[in-house]
Amino acid sequence: MTNKRNIITLLLLGLSAASFAGAPNRVVKDGDTVAFLGDSITAGGASYSGYCRLVIQGLKTTGVSATPLCAGVSGNTSADMLLRLDADVLDHKPDHVFLSAGVNDIWHHDPTVKIGVFQAGPGRGVALEHYKIYVRQIVDRCQAAGANVILSTITPITEDPEFKLNKRSEIYNAFLRELAEEKGLPLAELNAAMFAKIAALKALPKETSAKRRHNVLTSDGVHPLSDGHQVMAQGILKAMGLSDQVLEQAKKKWNTSPILLILGDRQVNAGGRAGGWCHMVLDGMNMGGDLVTHKSVKTAKVAQALASLDSYKAEGRARTLLLVAPKGDADDRTPLDAYKTSVSSIVDRARTRGHALVIATIPLLGADADSEANAGINTYNTVLRDVCKEKKVPLADIARAMQVFWERNPQTALTLGEGERVNHQGGMLMAEAIYRALGGDDTNLSRLHELWDARSSYTFKSDYRATFSIDLTDDGHTALDEIRERFHMIDSGKIIKLGLHELLTGDGTTNNKRIEFFDTAWVGKTSDTNREPYQVTTGFMPSAYEGRVLHTYMTKADIALPELYAQAFKVGATILRKEDPLGRGTY
Repeated sequence: MTNKRNIITLLLLGLSAASFAGAPNRVVKDGDTVAFLGDSITAGGASYSGYCRLVIQGLKTTGVSATPLCAGVSGNTSADMLLRLDADVLDHKPDHVFLSAGVNDIWHHDPTVKIGVFQAGPGRGVALEHYKIYVRQIVDRCQAAGANVILSTITPITEDPEFKLNKRSEIYNAFLRELAEEKGLPLAELNAAMFAKIAALKALPKETSAKRRHNVLTSDGVHPLSDGHQVMAQGILKAMGLSDQVLEQAKKKWNTSPILLILGDRQVNAGGRAGGWCHMVLDGMNMGGDLVTHKSVKTAKVAQALASLDSYKAEGRARTLLLVAPKGDADDRTPLDAYKTSVSSIVDRARTRGHALVIATIPLLGADADSEANAGINTYNTVLRDVCKEKKVPLADIARAMQVFWERNPQTALTLGEGERVNHQGGMLMAEAIYRALGGDDTNLSRLHELWDARSSYTFKSDYRATFSIDLTDDGHTALDEIRERFHMIDSGKIIKLGLHELLTGDGTTNNKRIEFFDTAWVGKTSDTNREPYQVTTGFMPSAYEGRVLHTYMTKADIALPELYAQAFKVGATILRKEDPLGRGTY
C-alpha cells in the first residue's frame, strides 16, 4: 500500500539507519514489498495491531519504507499455501516472502485434539515427509520468481510446551532450521521467543497479572493477542537483521502510537475484523506512514458507552474517540431527554480527557429508509445531530449517507439481510463518512476506494453459490481421489478457486486445452451404472473487486455461474493432476 499522509501526526523517532551500522545486513530495502504467507495467525496479523503491520512499522524505524502484502487464510496448511502461491503471492511480484506454515499441518493431523472452540479436521493435516516437500516447493518457487524468503519456526499450539503437538512441532522446526541453513535463508525463531514470553508473563506476581486469563499471549492457545503479535514482529525483524537496540525503539513506538477508541454495538464487532470498516478507517488514518491502531469497546446503549469511557484508562497514549451510536436506545425507547444527556456527557468527558471526538449516527436497517424501524432510529439520530451542532462535534452521518445511496441505488443492499451489521458495501460507506469526519483529505478517497474494494471482508455476503454436476468416468473418479490424497483432502471449492484464477487471469487458449483434456480423459459414461454424477455445490466470499471481475467475465463470456464453476473445476483439476508436489510423476 502506498502511504501519503496521515490525519494524526506522530513524533518520529528520528533514528537513521546509519545509527545501527553494527547490525547485520538487512534483507529489506526502501521501496520493497514484503509478502506474509500463512494461516489464520497471519490473517489476524493483517490488522493494524497485527504482526505484519508491526514489522512494516518496525522497518520504518530504520528509515526503510516497505509495502505489506498480507496473504493469510484461516485453516491453511503448507499444501493449501502451495496451491494459492501464485494467485495470492507471486503474481504480485513481492521482493520478500515471509513464510509461516505448520500449525495446521500438525494440529489437523490429529483429529482427537480440540483447542478452545476450534476442532481439527480429520485427515487434513500434513505429515512431516510431505511437509518437507511442500515447504521446499514454496521456497524454490519464490526464489525462482526473484523473491527473498524468510522462514519461521512454528508458533505454539497451546501455551504448554509439554503438550504433545508442541513436542511434535520440534521435528518440523528441526527441518525448518536445516532448510534455512542449507539455503542460507533468514530464520525467525518464533517458537522459542513466544514460549520465553509466555514463561515470563506466567511468572509475574498475581497482583500484576490478576486480569490475565489462563492463556497469557494468545486468545485460545494458538492465535496471538497484541503482546503475541509484538513478539512475532520482533522475531521477524531480528531475522531481517535489525539490532536489539532498534527492536527496543520499534517496540516503544508500537506501545506509544495513537489509538482510535471505538465505542459501539455489534456493528463494531463486525467492523473490527481485518476486512471490516474499522480497518478501512485505519487505512485512511495511516496514509501518512505512521501507525494508528484501534481498540473497540462493545456497548448496547449510549449510557453504557459513557460508563465504558469512564472506566477505560488512557495509558498515556494519544487518542481519538469514535462513538458509533448503538441501536439499543432505539430498540428500548430510551427517553430522549436522558439520551441527549448521555450523549452530551460523552462529549464533555472526551474533551476533559483530551480526546478528539467524532460521533456517528446509528446505521439504518434493510433497504427501506422509510420503514417503521428506521423511523425510530432516525428519532435518535436527530438528537445526535442536534448535540453535534450545539457542541461543535464532527458528525459522521452514516444514516443520511445510506439514505442518499439507496435513492440512487435502490436495489443494492448495504446490510446483511435484515440484520444490524453492514456488508462490505455498507462498510465502505461507513468508512468514508467517518474518515471525512476525522478530517481526512478527500483527495485520498480514490486511492482508499481501491484499497477497500480489494479487501476480502468478513462482512461481505456471498451471492456466488452454485451447484453443477459432471458425469465422470471411473478414471475421472480415480483422478479426483488422487488429487485429494496428494493435497491432503482438498475440497472441490479449492479446485474451483484455483481454476477461477486461471480462467480470469491466464491464457485463454491454454485453458481451453485444459478443459478439452478434462472432457476427453475423464468425462463419459461410467461403468458403474449405479454411480450418480459428480455433484458440487460451492461458493466463495469475494471482495468487492473480485465480485466485479466475476460479473464482468460472466457478462462478456455470456456464461452463468454454474457453467463458470464447472469450467473452473475442469481447469483446476487438470492443473492439479499435472502438478504432483509429492514427486510421484506427472500425468
